Amino acid sequence: MKQFFLLLAFVFTAGALHAQGAKAPLQDVSGITASIVSKLTTNLGLTDTQKPRITTLVSNFLTQKAEIAPLQESNPNGYTKKLESMQHGLFNRFKTSLNADQYTKFLALKPPTNDITNVLCKLFY
Repeated sequence: MKQFFLLLAFVFTAGALHAQGAKAPLQDVSGITASIVSKLTTNLGLTDTQKPRITTLVSNFLTQKAEIAPLQESNPNGYTKKLESMQHGLFNRFKTSLNADQYTKFLALKPPTNDITNVLCKLFY
């Protein structure tokens, strides 16, 4: 009987850990989205009207990027093509959501290299 309860406790613990692991990427997306939007707000002077739209665009892009991440190992060319297509779509949506001056400033924010300390790299690389 004691072994049964230990086995049952193990199963519940393993299930809880698996459920937490499944939620982690979504939490990362929301945290990274918040960081990116904060940086864009500071650098571009986003208005209160623009913030929700930009937040949605960034969040959707990061979610899609996370979904294609496995291709980076299994099919690098496919990953690159999909990422470029997604970036093209994102930047076109940014272009319609930002004014011309903000969009020009946004493009100028592109880091020269994929630097993990710069959260904006998530959009450009």
